[in-house]
Amino acid sequence: MSSRSDPPRMMCGHAANALDVKTNQPSCVICITTRPEFARTINADYSIEKREARCGYDKPGEGGGGKYRLHEDGDSITPSRIQLAFFESKPLEEWDLYYCGCWGWD
Repeated sequence: MSSRSDPPRMMCGHAANALDVKTNQPSCVICITTRPEFARTINADYSIEKREARCGYDKPGEGGGGKYRLHEDGDSITPSRIQLAFFESKPLEEWDLYYCGCWGWD
Protein backbone atom coordinates (compact mmCIF):
# COMPACT_ATOMS: atom_id res chain seq x y z
CA MET A 1 0.00 0.00 0.00
CA SER A 2 1.31 3.43 -0.82
CA SER A 3 1.64 6.25 1.65
CA ARG A 4 0.30 9.78 1.20
CA SER A 5 3.77 11.06 0.31
CA ASP A 6 4.15 8.65 -2.62
CA PRO A 7 3.79 10.33 -6.01
CA PRO A 8 0.95 8.94 -8.13
CA ARG A 9 1.69 6.59 -11.01
CA MET A 10 1.06 7.94 -14.48
CA MET A 11 -0.54 6.19 -17.47
CA CYS A 12 2.94 5.94 -19.04
CA GLY A 13 4.06 3.80 -16.08
CA HIS A 14 6.40 6.38 -14.52
CA ALA A 15 5.89 7.91 -11.13
CA ALA A 16 4.63 11.48 -11.37
CA ASN A 17 7.73 13.64 -11.38
CA ALA A 18 6.33 17.10 -12.10
CA LEU A 19 3.26 19.27 -11.69
CA ASP A 20 1.52 20.68 -14.77
CA VAL A 21 1.33 24.40 -14.07
CA LYS A 22 -1.68 24.84 -16.38
CA THR A 23 -3.84 22.18 -14.72
CA ASN A 24 -2.15 21.85 -11.30
CA GLN A 25 -2.20 18.06 -11.87
CA PRO A 26 0.63 15.50 -11.59
CA SER A 27 2.59 15.04 -14.80
CA CYS A 28 5.50 13.10 -16.31
CA VAL A 29 8.23 15.24 -17.85
CA ILE A 30 9.77 12.14 -19.41
CA CYS A 31 6.74 11.39 -21.60
CA ILE A 32 4.64 14.58 -21.80
CA THR A 33 6.14 15.79 -25.09
CA THR A 34 6.16 12.42 -26.84
CA ARG A 35 3.05 10.80 -25.37
CA PRO A 36 0.77 13.53 -23.98
CA GLU A 37 -2.17 11.09 -23.85
CA PHE A 38 -0.37 9.39 -20.95
CA ALA A 39 -0.18 12.57 -18.87
CA ARG A 40 -3.00 11.34 -16.62
CA THR A 41 -2.71 9.35 -13.42
CA ILE A 42 -3.34 5.62 -13.52
CA ASN A 43 -6.13 3.75 -11.79
CA ALA A 44 -5.22 3.60 -8.10
CA ASP A 45 -6.51 0.01 -7.85
CA TYR A 46 -3.48 -1.37 -9.72
CA SER A 47 -0.93 -2.64 -7.21
CA ILE A 48 2.82 -3.14 -7.56
CA GLU A 49 2.98 -5.19 -4.38
CA LYS A 50 4.76 -8.53 -4.86
CA ARG A 51 6.42 -7.23 -8.06
CA GLU A 52 10.12 -6.69 -8.62
CA ALA A 53 11.95 -4.07 -10.64
CA ARG A 54 15.31 -4.16 -12.36
CA CYS A 55 17.50 -1.41 -13.74
CA GLY A 56 16.51 -0.80 -17.35
CA TYR A 57 19.89 0.65 -18.32
CA ASP A 58 23.03 -1.11 -19.49
CA LYS A 59 26.29 -0.92 -17.56
CA PRO A 60 29.65 -0.40 -19.22
CA GLY A 61 31.12 -3.83 -19.89
CA GLU A 62 34.63 -5.18 -20.01
CA GLY A 63 36.63 -4.91 -23.22
CA GLY A 64 35.39 -1.56 -24.53
CA GLY A 65 34.54 -1.27 -28.20
CA GLY A 66 31.13 0.16 -27.37
CA LYS A 67 30.01 -3.13 -25.81
CA TYR A 68 27.84 -3.14 -22.74
CA ARG A 69 26.48 -5.83 -20.49
CA LEU A 70 23.04 -5.88 -18.95
CA HIS A 71 22.56 -6.30 -15.23
CA GLU A 72 22.45 -10.05 -15.79
CA ASP A 73 23.93 -10.82 -12.38
CA GLY A 74 20.73 -9.66 -10.69
CA ASP A 75 22.43 -6.90 -8.72
CA SER A 76 19.79 -4.38 -9.76
CA ILE A 77 16.71 -6.43 -8.81
CA THR A 78 14.72 -4.92 -5.95
CA PRO A 79 11.09 -4.88 -4.78
CA SER A 80 9.03 -2.50 -6.92
CA ARG A 81 8.24 0.79 -5.23
CA ILE A 82 7.23 4.15 -6.58
CA GLN A 83 10.18 5.88 -4.85
CA LEU A 84 12.77 4.20 -7.12
CA ALA A 85 14.50 6.65 -9.48
CA PHE A 86 12.71 6.87 -12.83
CA PHE A 87 10.41 4.03 -11.78
CA GLU A 88 8.29 2.67 -14.62
CA SER A 89 5.50 0.20 -13.97
CA LYS A 90 5.34 -2.55 -16.62
CA PRO A 91 2.31 -4.65 -15.60
CA LEU A 92 2.37 -6.80 -18.75
CA GLU A 93 6.08 -7.62 -18.45
CA GLU A 94 8.09 -9.74 -16.03
CA TRP A 95 9.88 -6.77 -14.44
CA ASP A 96 9.10 -3.17 -13.66
CA LEU A 97 11.96 -0.79 -14.51
CA TYR A 98 13.96 1.88 -12.70
CA TYR A 99 17.40 3.52 -12.82
CA CYS A 100 19.93 2.22 -10.27
CA GLY A 101 22.57 4.90 -10.82
CA CYS A 102 24.95 2.69 -12.84
CA TRP A 103 25.72 5.56 -15.24
CA GLY A 104 26.08 8.13 -12.47
CA TRP A 105 23.79 10.93 -11.32
CA ASP A 106 25.20 14.01 -13.03
